[in-house]
Amino acid sequence: MAMSFSGKQAWLTYYMYIMGFAVFFAGLYFLRQFFIAPEIKTSLGWMLAIIACLMVMVIIKVIAWLQMIKQELMRDIKRLEMRVMLLSEKNQQ
Repeated sequence: MAMSFSGKQAWLTYYMYIMGFAVFFAGLYFLRQFFIAPEIKTSLGWMLAIIACLMVMVIIKVIAWLQMIKQELMRDIKRLEMRVMLLSEKNQQ
């Protein structure tokens, strides 16, 4: 996870975390408004906002997960490249 905070696409990780916190706190506000709503129609509107926040949070988590998988894959590819390079040097000698 720490690798996602460095490199060319670190800005995306920071952006996702900032957006995640903003959506979370907005969801808490919507939840509070849902509980104090005087009418059913108003509370249903707040519930739609809560559902939208949950969907956005799921999308953010999936994108973050894909970023971490990509970083791990790049690290493994670099390891394999190093092994191939060492084996080719060993075979040349």
